[in-house]
Amino acid sequence: MSTTILLVDDTDALRGEMRRILEEADLDVRIVEASDGAQALPLALSGDVDIVLSDIVMPSLDGISMLRSIRQHRDVGNLPVILVTSQSEQETRGLSFEVGASDYLSRPFSPAELVTRVQVQLRLRELQRELQRANERHRQLNQIDELTGVANRRQFTELCRKELARTRRHELSLAVAMLDIDDLRGINTRAGHRAGDALITEVAGVIQRQMRAADVLARFDSGRFALLLPHADGAQAAGVVERMRELVAG
Repeated sequence: MSTTILLVDDTDALRGEMRRILEEADLDVRIVEASDGAQALPLALSGDVDIVLSDIVMPSLDGISMLRSIRQHRDVGNLPVILVTSQSEQETRGLSFEVGASDYLSRPFSPAELVTRVQVQLRLRELQRELQRANERHRQLNQIDELTGVANRRQFTELCRKELARTRRHELSLAVAMLDIDDLRGINTRAGHRAGDALITEVAGVIQRQMRAADVLARFDSGRFALLLPHADGAQAAGVVERMRELVAG
């Protein structure tokens, strides 16, 4: 998938110079252009841009103000923004970093300098995405039972706490049921733990197929499951559990 670079400058020739350099560098990029910050800001906030190269002094909305607006938006707040300016505007360098510039490029610059700075920011962005994916995987591992794919005890306890608070607040009904696989230890002894794990997974699948969208199933320990049933009273929960028991037994 190609990378999208947003070039922002009120001078056509300067935008064209940056476009030419990036295209000649044979980068796998898609380039979009804007003539000032006001035109560029919606593009930057769209989530479809991977890096912004922007002049500072522009009509309508300057580069510093545009950068401030980007940093205030949670969804794209980490978007790499390289501010580009002339030597006569060096006093803005400190301010640029104060408001969150990823890098700063002074004209005149060499093609190699522009390409290298862009490549560095794109690599940092990819590393950031890899870290986010790793954190998400870690979060899921802390919430999901690895064998069955249902919630684990920790996640179930947290969901119960939230659902109980909501139930009390709105005076709704709520039921929790516990389900045990009979003689799982004996099955593990006679047929091996692989057979026991297969049975646990099969039982989890049977239960899930009978659940409503709002219900939550968790594996509490070896062969014990917990079932959270919002908007259900004791009698309804007993009926649901009995139906599941019959399906598992059958």
